[in-house]
Amino acid sequence: MAPKKKAKRADGDEGSSKKARVQDSPALFEHGTSVKLMNAARCTSHINLGDIGEVAGYEDDDRLYEVVLPRGRIWANRADLLPCYEVTVTGLEGRPELNGKRGTIDGWDAERERYEVALRDLETPRVKLQPKNVLLPHGARVKVHGLVGAPQHNGHLAQITDYLDEAGRYTVEYINNELETLTQVRPKRENVRLI
Repeated sequence: MAPKKKAKRADGDEGSSKKARVQDSPALFEHGTSVKLMNAARCTSHINLGDIGEVAGYEDDDRLYEVVLPRGRIWANRADLLPCYEVTVTGLEGRPELNGKRGTIDGWDAERERYEVALRDLETPRVKLQPKNVLLPHGARVKVHGLVGAPQHNGHLAQITDYLDEAGRYTVEYINNELETLTQVRPKRENVRLI
């Protein structure tokens, strides 16, 4: 029997031979989540910026995700990955014909703070949308951002558990380590980010 190969990290170091796992924490990407590599530092001769792969596990000690890409595996932290969730366009006033269209998150324009969405519509294949104009799916992992009335929730990684259409708010849950409880918050669409 051949010796077990160690997983190789994107930074070139050999990873632990212990099996990576995915927890049930609301902050962690689920096994099989499609993600796009967004950090050039993680690229190698066979791993490219923009490659899309799937989450295969999570290593608690190093806080790294194992990601299976078309040409190999890497270990990457959450900031290096953009989940490619299926989303719905909503609340657009300037282009109301796009409301209700479905697409996939394909990028993030950090300078303009907009998601790049690949639509299924052939007339408008790609748009850049503010977070308030993107309806993320149930189960999406997000970061709470920009809350003024309850700033103690900002920066927490959470999971979308519901969407209240009439209020334009998500229900998100995260583990509050200080209180050792599951905390629920109802931020507006613009107050959550995928990265």
